Formats: sequence, C-alpha cells, structure tokens
Amino acid sequence: DHACFRVDLETTLKDDIGADTYDRLIGDLRVEYGIGRLNDAQKSPLVMQELIKRAAAENKPAATLEKIVRAILAINPKNLT
Repeated sequence: DHACFRVDLETTLKDDIGADTYDRLIGDLRVEYGIGRLNDAQKSPLVMQELIKRAAAENKPAATLEKIVRAILAINPKNLT
C-alpha cells in the first residue's frame, strides 16, 4: 500500500481547506517568517505544518492528509505510540 497525490501536496491542501483560506494563511505565514517566494514557503515543513494547524483551528481540516495518517495508523498503530 502507498499514498500519492493526483497533483502536488499544495494543490491537495488548497482543495481540502479552500483556496481562499490557503492563500490567506500562506500569505500570513510568508510575512511572519520573512519568506519572499511562495514556492519557498510551500516547501518549508515548518510553514506547511503551521498552515495545516491554523486551517484546522478554523474548522478546515486537511482531510486528505488525515486519511493518509489514519491509514498508516491502521497498518500498525503500536509502532507510533
């Protein structure tokens, strides 16, 4: 079993949480972290983690990522505790 995205992670997140929310949050995070280029922000694990966290706080979960994590946990949840 494996997971892959039909498109890239950024597009998948944008679809899951909504383009307006994604664009607003990534813009806020670029300013907060002093990242000029959008591509640089999208490739930063810290920025993307914070984006997912903030979207979830706005009740806009990253559903695709959640499904992937649930599938991983279902394989062998003992290894992750």
